[in-house]
Amino acid sequence: GTLMTLFVYDYLNGRLVFAVALGFPGFLNILAPAFAVHGGYISTALFRFFTGLYTAILTPVIPSLVNSWFLPAELYKMNIIIILGQETGRIFFCLTGDIIKNFGWEFL
Repeated sequence: GTLMTLFVYDYLNGRLVFAVALGFPGFLNILAPAFAVHGGYISTALFRFFTGLYTAILTPVIPSLVNSWFLPAELYKMNIIIILGQETGRIFFCLTGDIIKNFGWEFL
């Protein structure tokens, strides 16, 4: 996935790819509750799959964005914060069972 992403960034405008990869999952997340209620768990799983797919497109470009957005003294700290944010999301994913049990799977 990462190698394919780098080819896409090389041949297309990187800002356009970044905007689409950031905007499309947001659009899917807006639609997800309605599809979760009417489409069931399969449509929700598909929405989450495509959200993850677009997140994979963003991951390789994060270090270059951090390099261009932050001062040299802040680079390491910002890279660590961003990477830890991604990993924290994976860790807290294990809580989804309790959330589903208490609030229903549509809440996710």
